[in-house]
Amino acid sequence: MNGYRIARWRYIFWPLFLGVVVAFVSLIAGVGRGLEALISGVVTAAVVTALMFVFEWSRRR
Repeated sequence: MNGYRIARWRYIFWPLFLGVVVAFVSLIAGVGRGLEALISGVVTAAVVTALMFVFEWSRRR
């Protein structure tokens, strides 16, 4: 049960962390304003989450 709880945190923490980093870097670099940086962060988090699920699914097969 504890392993499941740790795995669940991994699916929450890493996509959010990378999304925040991408949004912050795009704000610093001047690539986008507030909304564009937020959208790029959300898209990054969604892509990372999808890739993590695909990797776990393929590893369990």
